[in-house]
Amino acid sequence: MRRIRPITTLAAAAVTAILALAALPAAASAGPALTAADEAAYAKTNANIRSEPTRASTTLQELRSGERVYVSCWVAGEPTYGTDKYGSMWLSVDSNGTFGYVHSYLLTPVAVPPC
Repeated sequence: MRRIRPITTLAAAAVTAILALAALPAAASAGPALTAADEAAYAKTNANIRSEPTRASTTLQELRSGERVYVSCWVAGEPTYGTDKYGSMWLSVDSNGTFGYVHSYLLTPVAVPPC
């Protein structure tokens, strides 16, 4: 018969792992920490993370369809997909430490405030 570990042994191992992670230096993370307001969004199609909210700005990273980014807020930028406010809505994103802008049309919907 298989022996089951007591819950206290498993709990102690979990606490040890959490404390080890907490002891990592702050420099181990790239870019600003995520906040409670940041929301995950996914690329609906291949897209570019841009340095500014315009199509002419530098491409910082290419996103593949389905790839996850974290969105902190939105800005009004180049009207790319229409002339209403949504046509010029660009999202400020973080993709594994790459910070830039993606047009809102290219990501799944999020509820974030203006920057």
